[in-house]
Amino acid sequence: MEPIFAKTKFSKPIYERACRTLVETGGGVFSHTVGMAVHDVGRYADAPLKPGQVFSIDPQLWVREESLYLRYEDTVVVTDNGVQNFTDFLPSELNEMERLVQEKGVVQKVPPIAESAIAVSQGRK
Repeated sequence: MEPIFAKTKFSKPIYERACRTLVETGGGVFSHTVGMAVHDVGRYADAPLKPGQVFSIDPQLWVREESLYLRYEDTVVVTDNGVQNFTDFLPSELNEMERLVQEKGVVQKVPPIAESAIAVSQGRK
């Protein structure tokens, strides 16, 4: 990562320190296994990865001085030829993520279902 750090202009020294900490400590990069539950029980660090294993790649950047926490998670499966990213359709560039966060979410776009419609769907009316 040193070549990347060398050509990157950080706007604040604390941002560079946070990035270096992420690289040096792993920052949750291989975060957790995924199976029947999103945060499944199990380890992947005891042996080489095998086809069929599913886990998250979950880098986490902390700038504690500003209470700033950035996290991006992908879910991947190990295949015979490498990995398949199940979440590669999601935006991963910072400007794309910022644009998505600024959009109205499903809560704002979809009106609530009327109680009477819920009752009908459950056979109570």
